[in-house]
This record gives sequence, structure tokens and C-alpha cells, in this order.
Amino acid sequence: MLLARTSRRGERGAAERVFRADFVAQGEQRDAEMVAAVDVIGFLFDGTNPNGSKYAGVAVVEATGQTYLITWTVGGSKSVGRGVFLDKTLAVGGVLGSGGFVFAMSPKNGNLEGVWADMQRGTTLGAEVWTRVK
Repeated sequence: MLLARTSRRGERGAAERVFRADFVAQGEQRDAEMVAAVDVIGFLFDGTNPNGSKYAGVAVVEATGQTYLITWTVGGSKSVGRGVFLDKTLAVGGVLGSGGFVFAMSPKNGNLEGVWADMQRGTTLGAEVWTRVK
């Protein structure tokens, strides 16, 4: 799941236009509940690949019954995952290209922070920090 670096400037505008979610942050302990309470919500994120290179993009979380469809966009590349909440942790399995990845994220410092691993070469973790688009 090695992702390329991209500019957040264009993605921020697109995310704000498409995913205009107006809600009030209620503290870290409520992040999982807030995502669960909204059908579609957008996030801007900064990530670090296992090799240390940086990337940025947009993530969309869509409630789909008891599960959540998560779509990451970095530059022109998209990856898709299906997730579930366990307490305050979002656990996701997904695909990128011909491979897969696993991802876990929880609230921290007013954001959602998580780690991921490539399912084929996943001996070192990547990381992401998500900030809600308001």
C-alpha cells in the first residue's frame, strides 16, 4: 500500500465541496459515535508509508448498516476498505491495486489516528492522522 505524495490544497477544496458535514466536535471519546451517527463524512489525512515517505489525501467514511465503507483518495489513486467499530476503534480490511491491507484507528488529540499494514509485505507499519472536514 505504498502511496505517493500529493498536494492537500486541491483535495481540501474538493472534500469541503462534496462532504460538507456540519456537526460539533464533542471530544475524543465521541469520535467513533459521531462517525457512526452520520451517513457520510469526509476527512483530510496525512500519512506515512512504512519506508518513511509521506503522503496526504481524502478519506470518506460511509455508514452501510452495521459496517462502514471507507474510501481513501491520494492523487488519482483510490483504495477501498470495509470496517467495523469495536468500542472506539475502527478496524478495516481493504484493497489497493492487487494487494490488501489492514487498518486500525482510534480517537487521539481531537483527530482519528491509526496504523496500517500491507497484507503481502506487512512487517512494518504505516500511519495516518485524519482531520474531519467541517
